[in-house]
Amino acid sequence: MREYKFRGKRKDGKGWSYGDLLHYDGKVFVGLEDAWLDECEVDPATVGMCTGLKDRLGREIFEGDIVFDSDWECIGKVFYSSEHLSWMVRLDGESEFLQEFICADTVKTESSEVIGNIHDNPELMEVPDER
Repeated sequence: MREYKFRGKRKDGKGWSYGDLLHYDGKVFVGLEDAWLDECEVDPATVGMCTGLKDRLGREIFEGDIVFDSDWECIGKVFYSSEHLSWMVRLDGESEFLQEFICADTVKTESSEVIGNIHDNPELMEVPDER
């Protein structure tokens, strides 16, 4: 069974929280069960789900990440497509399946990596939000 993991930018300014997602009392929390209400309140606009895929360096890829592929020579934003029911990468007005972008014949390439995200590094790309 697939584990669902989220991340969100902490409201206290101390970086990111990773783990489960909780909506409680009009607030949004991301973190581990034992630290929910103490330190894991996040900005709801920054919450992103883990895709279950990793880049060439073994880092998990999350919704909202910006990825670069040296083979394709392009930068793209990771998003979930309701239309395709799949994780996608938005590239210069086009969308590609994330799986195809980072893999060749189901073998991980050495060319794709996360270079930032749309919340911490908006200067890396300006791509319309896809929902």
